[in-house]
Amino acid sequence: MLGFAAWVVGVVLVLLSITSGQLRLHRFSRRTQAVRDAAWMTLLKEACETLQLRRVLTLLQPAENLMPLTWGWWRPVVLLPAEADNWPLERRRIVLLHELAHVKRWDCLTQLAANIVCALFWFNPLVWLAARRMCVERERACDDLVLNSGCKASEYAGHLVDIAQSFRRIPQVAAIAMARQSGLEQRVEAILDGRRNRSRIATLTVAGLAAAFLSLGWMIGSYAAENSSQPWSLKNSLASDQLTRFVLEKKAQESALIVADELSFSGDYASNDARLLRPDCQTFFAAAAAGNWQTVTNTWSELEAHTLGLSKVTNGYPKGMWLQPVRETFGAIEAYALGNEKYSQAFADGVIQSIPPGSVYFGGTDHGRFIITAMQKSQVQGEPFFTLTQNALADGTYLAYLRSMYAGKIYTPTGDDSQKCFVNYMKDAQVRLKENRLKPGEYIKVTEG
Repeated sequence: MLGFAAWVVGVVLVLLSITSGQLRLHRFSRRTQAVRDAAWMTLLKEACETLQLRRVLTLLQPAENLMPLTWGWWRPVVLLPAEADNWPLERRRIVLLHELAHVKRWDCLTQLAANIVCALFWFNPLVWLAARRMCVERERACDDLVLNSGCKASEYAGHLVDIAQSFRRIPQVAAIAMARQSGLEQRVEAILDGRRNRSRIATLTVAGLAAAFLSLGWMIGSYAAENSSQPWSLKNSLASDQLTRFVLEKKAQESALIVADELSFSGDYASNDARLLRPDCQTFFAAAAAGNWQTVTNTWSELEAHTLGLSKVTNGYPKGMWLQPVRETFGAIEAYALGNEKYSQAFADGVIQSIPPGSVYFGGTDHGRFIITAMQKSQVQGEPFFTLTQNALADGTYLAYLRSMYAGKIYTPTGDDSQKCFVNYMKDAQVRLKENRLKPGEYIKVTEG
């Protein structure tokens, strides 16, 4: 009875959040004006013909500069920023094509369906992960539709990055934004990937995928409800001893790095009033040691949110080296809590046994990095080999983290090394730009020198 009551409370809270987003969007739309400009109407007609879209839709424009948005599955609406009238023709066309692609694919309807499934199965993290993945694939599908219409990949990627950096989104509303900072790098890579299959998915296939997603949500939720009495825990894990040792090692490393970050912070900001809000990671590591996946993922999200997109360090925790051990612990626990332990263990054993001692191992994918990090004898000591990921090598903080861990054992590029490499690339790229010798997929734009 208590379990049913908790489920009902969770469903109501999620549905209230969805309803609140709809109400905010309704109030906001009343402060906008319909676009009547002939040039926009001509572009809209051409974009509809390009995408073979016959649905009636409305263009709105607010008095402020907001991210291009789309909402409404029955009566679709596209929101343009206030400064959109000053855009060049190509950007206007690209934005309209992207937003109309959402309308053509009925993305607002599938998003609503996904939200309802998440409300019904709020207790199951797999349902939330599936919904998040659907959003990622939705944007990539719309990107493919824009590119299939004849847009040049490099130009489209450039406009997308500029829009993501220039405009803000309306928080907590039931609308689909054109570009988010999170996942933008992967979207740009997919756009510039000339080998990617961009063939259009048939309407029947889209319907089938939506039905499959809904069915998957129901099946996963039912399975979780049946097995909720025996949740995953570190104690009954196949790798219990190794994971326990790994969590303790990362906890000790994280504590030492917070102290190092505090010293660095006090030196960098000694001349102003900024202060460091020290992150409290004890709850996270206690949950990781107990194998409490729900608390692990919730506390990780909170810690990560305090480090991203901050213009002033007084808003939260600066993105320091301390976050890396927490990230690696989360990735390892996630792999074992959500995946099949038997295969994770077989993967770890196969990789670790195949690498000669003293080697440098680059774990490119999340599992390729985190599972090996957790299952080797000691990642911190570099035993039996040194483990890092090439995905973060452009991040100066990550390089500092590697130097703190592997100093005197392997050489990690310094900030001066990275700056020298960047300067050399800029000189070479400017020469090749003038001589029209850019590489396939390479996009270079010079702004004010």
